[in-house]
Amino acid sequence: MGGLRGRTRTTWALVVALAASANGFTPARAQSAQGEAGKNDGGLEEVLVTATRRETKLSETPISMSVVTTDEINHQRIVNFSDVELIVPNLVFTEITRQETFFSIRGTGVDNDTPGSDTGVAVFIDGVPRTGVHDHNPDLFDLQSIEVLRGPQGTLFGRNTTGGAVIIRTIAPSFEPTYRGQVTYGSDNLVEANGLATGPLVSNVLAGKISFLIHNRDGYIDNVVQNRKSGREKSGSMRTQLLWTPAEGVRVLVGGDYLRDTSESRLGLLEATFVPSLFPTLQFGPEVTNGAYA
Repeated sequence: MGGLRGRTRTTWALVVALAASANGFTPARAQSAQGEAGKNDGGLEEVLVTATRRETKLSETPISMSVVTTDEINHQRIVNFSDVELIVPNLVFTEITRQETFFSIRGTGVDNDTPGSDTGVAVFIDGVPRTGVHDHNPDLFDLQSIEVLRGPQGTLFGRNTTGGAVIIRTIAPSFEPTYRGQVTYGSDNLVEANGLATGPLVSNVLAGKISFLIHNRDGYIDNVVQNRKSGREKSGSMRTQLLWTPAEGVRVLVGGDYLRDTSESRLGLLEATFVPSLFPTLQFGPEVTNGAYA
């Protein structure tokens, strides 16, 4: 009775922004310039955040929050929310299955997958909210930053932010050609490949970006009932964006992402909780289950 749970999601977003300065000097360029100046002067690089719905300096933003920068994402190889949980205080990420996940900040959250129920912590990717427990575990790649705001944050971010909000910003399209790729191989035949390409489509007018992530891994949970390995992982993600700058100080960003996840559910792990008292001859642990399905 081995079961597979498929998950497919397509999201589109449209963002129109007016540059803050009259000369078209965008915040992203400002951050880069400040970073170079800081390196030359031996100072610290300024960190820009969007916790107040506009880009501000972290040191001047009056909100309790934690920020994971691009360098930290790359150096610590953050690829999912379980990794984020390890480095952000007060954040708890609970993964019942790959299709059912919950957030809690400072102990505030909602562990309820009933249709129509509200979550306690909301997730935003490039300003687009993720809704429902089935949409809270996207693949994390081509990231610029992750901001964890401790709640409540309903004034600026609306409902489902009693505990706080998790804001994810991806790398925006650039008029400077950039290419990046990475291939990983690990235990249990883990194979992961991701890549990013961005550059101009029409000089100084239209830029594009495409990124992808492919993740495959054999089962690593010993199913003593079915006599096989459970927990196989198989997923793929793609994100595309277009940046249009029709006039000085005007930026129009259109983006979409697609996720296909046919990984094997690990719900059978929950059944092992009470079984050892009934069947003491069987062994149980983080990598062992007696579930008839998984």
